Amino acid sequence: MAKARKADLDILVGGFQRISLRDCLVVPELVQPFVANLARYSHTSAEDGAALEVASREALHLAYGYEDCSENRKPYVYNDGNAVIPIHGTLLNRFNSSWGFVTGYNYVRRMLNLALDDDDVERIVFDVDSPGGEAAGCFELAREILASRRVKPSVAVVDSVSASGGYALPCCATKIYAIPSARVGSIGVYRMHVSYEGALKDAGIKVTFAQAGDHKTDGNPYKDLPQSVLDDWRESAGKVWDDFISLVSDARGISDAAVRDTQARVYRADEALDKGLIDAVKTTTEAVSAFVAELADDDPSNQDDEEAMTDKPKEVTSGLSAADLQTIGTMIATSVGGAIAGLTRSQSIKDYGASKGKAFVALAATLASDENISLEQAKVIIDAAVGAVPSTPPKKKKGGRVESDGPENEDDDGEGDDDDGEGDDDDGEEAGDVAARRRRQRQDNANHFNNAMNNSDHPKVGAGGKGKDPNAAPTDEEKADMLIADYASTTGVDFKKSKAA
Repeated sequence: MAKARKADLDILVGGFQRISLRDCLVVPELVQPFVANLARYSHTSAEDGAALEVASREALHLAYGYEDCSENRKPYVYNDGNAVIPIHGTLLNRFNSSWGFVTGYNYVRRMLNLALDDDDVERIVFDVDSPGGEAAGCFELAREILASRRVKPSVAVVDSVSASGGYALPCCATKIYAIPSARVGSIGVYRMHVSYEGALKDAGIKVTFAQAGDHKTDGNPYKDLPQSVLDDWRESAGKVWDDFISLVSDARGISDAAVRDTQARVYRADEALDKGLIDAVKTTTEAVSAFVAELADDDPSNQDDEEAMTDKPKEVTSGLSAADLQTIGTMIATSVGGAIAGLTRSQSIKDYGASKGKAFVALAATLASDENISLEQAKVIIDAAVGAVPSTPPKKKKGGRVESDGPENEDDDGEGDDDDGEGDDDDGEEAGDVAARRRRQRQDNANHFNNAMNNSDHPKVGAGGKGKDPNAAPTDEEKADMLIADYASTTGVDFKKSKAA
């Protein structure tokens, strides 16, 4: 029996540790089941969690009368254009599942984004039964739900508790309906402290901290909470409450003062409707069909609902201002545009090099990798390299006859081939003339390359020349030498040797 009690105590302590020292959005009268859910969560294995998620999904299908078709199954409960997302039990930050008694903010966010991207989904339905949860991560997700209304309409169906953090999320849907027996509200914040000081004292245990920083051990569970720390916590909770009030005001279109006046009370469904916290009182089976009809302007009860919410704006935006959205859009456009421009420039240089022949692919790749070299500069360098490539040494036939390997080795001046038949009489003289023309051509090509390099702007890349200040910028000639050296090491073609020849 003692072991069983100790195990139960360990579970409860584990649950309390999850919320101790943190701001909580939980209806106070449901703290006990809230902590019990946390304790159960902390002792649930991954295998049991997977089974719980399947069971929760099946229960949700039954609640809405949908058939769970295994073919083309979606990640959420789906039927006839409706994606149903659960907001059930204790709400936890950085948790990626929904087990019925606990649901993660990350899970709701993931399902929401998938539904927004799914062309089959026309409406998003949040099925709500939650006393609340952690403050961390709650309002961020709520603002995302609020912003999603501009993409696809959504409706929250409360069956049967929507309190504190369990209200912060569904109140941001396009519409929020509650069953007649629902309980809605608790728009407030608290932070809980658990002290073991008395129990430790009875057990003869004393805890001492050696700390640096006056507030380093604030809120530790081994001592009662000092008044000064309690005052700080109240101030912190007040700031979170202000954020909560602002969220509800934006989502529901009612004044901050009206929300603050609720003083975290929990209301029956009809009272919540009078306060503007919900849009209508409907059963679960009525809620979705009524929402669909209202979207089509065919709901006869729509006028009554609108009269109850006459002070609500027709469109509620997210917490970001128009200027914020424009700034974010400009940042995204600039970033994406810059990336596309960089890829286009790089590929254009590579394509230009390839168009000049396989021998220039490596040079083009080297130029493309340097972001300081523009497309036009790269073209100049590649063109110069094309002109500087030495021709293949002539091959000789028997008797010393020179044989050309291709058009680039043919003589442009027409002196290489004797159409009158006299060219073969003096093979030695013809070979000498060809060799002289080769030298002139290589000299001209080298000069063209130097002129092209000297007459174009080049980035300041590479190191300076020998004997110079290492911080000094290299000259254009040195830049050309470095590029030629890189090309020579890649292709085996040494322009300097060809130039010297």
